Amino acid sequence: MKTNIPLEKWWEALPHIEKLTSEQLSDKLTSWEQTVQKTVEAGMKSPLVVGERKGEIDLQISSLFLKKTIMDLRCVWLLISQGYTSQAAAIAASLYENALVVICLAGSPERAKELQNTKYGDLPWSVTQLAKMATKKDLKNTSKQDEKAWKLSYHNYKFLCKIKHPTLQQAHTEAKATKVNENKFLVAPLPDMDIEDDGMRDMILIISVSKLLAAAKQFTFSQEIDENHKSFQDFAKSYTEAYTELKHHIELMNCENIPIRDYDFKI
Repeated sequence: MKTNIPLEKWWEALPHIEKLTSEQLSDKLTSWEQTVQKTVEAGMKSPLVVGERKGEIDLQISSLFLKKTIMDLRCVWLLISQGYTSQAAAIAASLYENALVVICLAGSPERAKELQNTKYGDLPWSVTQLAKMATKKDLKNTSKQDEKAWKLSYHNYKFLCKIKHPTLQQAHTEAKATKVNENKFLVAPLPDMDIEDDGMRDMILIISVSKLLAAAKQFTFSQEIDENHKSFQDFAKSYTEAYTELKHHIELMNCENIPIRDYDFKI
């Protein structure tokens, strides 16, 4: 990377650097942009589906968290497309939590009331509890398969938290973006221009898209919808297209070049 920018001009130079980074990443992210767009559209269409249930406490409260999940995905996309991969992961962790709340509350008025009655509006459940509750709702059983599924889902959240929270491997990985030589790096903000982190970008987007799709699906069917109604068919079109593209991205993802590990890290 070029290091001849005076410190006093660094802030002014950042928008130009970010624009160049966005252009460099454009080809790699073109197919992802379509998937993210369709996922956001599915989330937006979900509350518009005509159903027997409208205005119930669980739908009112979970719709607030559905909006937050959609907003988080937009921010994840903006950060990733400009090269701020680690920062996108921090927002993706928030997205994961909010999506779980939607899944757990939509269709469960008693849980919505439990949340409504908390002193400061804080969640009365941990992320682990939410992951277990959401998995049970999805699989509708308590078998060993259920136990394995929630742990797999929670592992994705742990991956995001390894990047979000202050860890040595996260800090070491991000310092490479401003590396001057083998022994020096600049303490300065800069997009990931020189790091081959396609795998990490893909993983963050896969987790984010899959969680919003799961939340939108749960919210939709909690409204006791008519699957023959045009509003549902519009939702189903966006959902199915996004989900199909998501599976294709998963098939193409290369996990080997993801720099963040849950184990065996040495600097």
